[in-house]
Amino acid sequence: MELKKLIDISKQVIVSPKQYFSALKENPSRKETIMISVLYGLVAGIINFIYSLLPAEAFARFIEIQAGFLTIILTPLIALLSLYLGSIFILLLSFLLKGKRDFLMILRMVASFQVMMPIYSFLRITYALDGSLGMILEMMAFLYVLWLVYNAFLYTVGVKKIGAIIIVAIIGIFKITSALFPPEETADYIMIDRLTLPKQKDSKEEGFQKAKEIYKGILDKYSEESR
Repeated sequence: MELKKLIDISKQVIVSPKQYFSALKENPSRKETIMISVLYGLVAGIINFIYSLLPAEAFARFIEIQAGFLTIILTPLIALLSLYLGSIFILLLSFLLKGKRDFLMILRMVASFQVMMPIYSFLRITYALDGSLGMILEMMAFLYVLWLVYNAFLYTVGVKKIGAIIIVAIIGIFKITSALFPPEETADYIMIDRLTLPKQKDSKEEGFQKAKEIYKGILDKYSEESR
């Protein structure tokens, strides 16, 4: 796939989702769809890799990106896996809501959603600059994802308007619930951020050491529970 075409698709999805999803044809090329998904994952992986080269204490909230160069390989694979799992889930919803059942078209629809992967990766830097700003921008991005989902179900899958609204509402409620009542491991994860951000005036080595100790404690705790 040409880079120019990928950029054009990205612009259409972000700027004119209604027109894009309305014009999405049945039986699109599977190969092209997979390439779109992998390329979005690759761009997100490259951004994560760049973050992994920056001071550890600034990005300890996102400790998983310390995988370094490996993230460039893993992120496209995760994108590809989520492409198929997401498409299967949406296909089931389409059956329930009496929408279209063209798997290749749904596959392309989900690949189009993944334009948000690089955007989410890029927004991570705002957490290091200002935690509140990061949360606000992430919420704005999530609201736009809901808008994409709404247009996709309405104009590509062809469900009734009430069906699209219900799906968006369920996703929104799940997001709000998970934010208000995070699982215990998420709370521990947030503690890493609080202990290691630059505002604590710790050195890079001390901050990263604290993060590793907390992260090791989380892993040890769940290892004991699994025995």
